[in-house]
Amino acid sequence: MLNVPEHYPETLADLAVLLHERLARVLDPARAAVVALELAEDVRAKWGGGAIYIPRGDSFERSRRDAAVWREFNGRNHVDLARLHGCTVKTIYEIVDRERERRQRGLF
Repeated sequence: MLNVPEHYPETLADLAVLLHERLARVLDPARAAVVALELAEDVRAKWGGGAIYIPRGDSFERSRRDAAVWREFNGRNHVDLARLHGCTVKTIYEIVDRERERRQRGLF
């Protein structure tokens, strides 16, 4: 269980809880709690008082999705991939075409 100190800033508490949930998957929960709070404190020490922008990472997510579609594509599974990745069949065709072109450019 994560015991956040009293009067701890809300954003840092939210961060510590998020970190604890992730760390508890691979560490003993008590150790995960200690590490989560230490990491939250590291964030406070490094960026506290400043305004930091955390990007949503849309282009990063798209590139990960596109790479996954390319890996999973077998020439006949456009509809399945569209369902799996939450997009249209047309988008799957576009991804495959774009990835094929990008990878073929690297051959020459």
